[in-house]
Amino acid sequence: MNWSSQRPKYRHVLMVEPYRTGGGFPTFAPIRRHAGGIAWYGNTLYVADTYAGLRVFDLTRILRVRDDRPDVIGLIENGTGDAGDYYGYDYKYVLPQIAAYDNTGKRFRYSAVSVDRTTSPHTMLAGEYTASERSRPKVLRLPLAGLGHAPNRLVGADVRTITSRRGGRTVGRRSIQGAVSVNDTYYLSVSAGRARGTLYSWTPGASRPTPRSTLSVGPEDLSYDGTEDVLWTCGEYASFRYVYAVDPARAR
Repeated sequence: MNWSSQRPKYRHVLMVEPYRTGGGFPTFAPIRRHAGGIAWYGNTLYVADTYAGLRVFDLTRILRVRDDRPDVIGLIENGTGDAGDYYGYDYKYVLPQIAAYDNTGKRFRYSAVSVDRTTSPHTMLAGEYTASERSRPKVLRLPLAGLGHAPNRLVGADVRTITSRRGGRTVGRRSIQGAVSVNDTYYLSVSAGRARGTLYSWTPGASRPTPRSTLSVGPEDLSYDGTEDVLWTCGEYASFRYVYAVDPARAR
């Protein structure tokens, strides 16, 4: 569809964490955490939660709730022994978390996440943000097969463990906002505050990443489209919130 002649329609969905009330009814609370990045694989949505690891959501389980009480979330019991009404502040839909993968071992900052469909089997890549000149940020590869089968339940997220020591590669570039790999070439979107960002490429063994292209102000996560051989990204700031594709082979 050509969106230049028709404005896209969309609605925000509130991510929530389920639990049970004292009366045993399922309910949920808002997730008040910074989402560093998201990756969508099949019906599963993975959200990077900075130092905690990954939160997992099932997109087939979006729930419709009442949105006429903007200060209320979760279940309001009616006192009759039956569950009452569910609210999501002023959101009409909520998405309950179904699982989590807790970060263990050496501290790793989950600031970006993407799916690599050029590996067999498919894998997931996480990138680490740091603004320090002295730090050594890494990208981390995770086996997607084990992450892609979440438990078949809603109340009480299943918690598993991921170890940040496994598969980490030091890329030697600060301010990484997005990371994706294509046939063992890594692409990094790097921000520069209110200035335009830069797309870098890096291959294992190289001393430092190579600048490939200029990006918009505040570039975020990267996603690779193998049908068109392009990288998709978006801008972070409200006045520069573009969604656009970049040719990864194009030099600056």
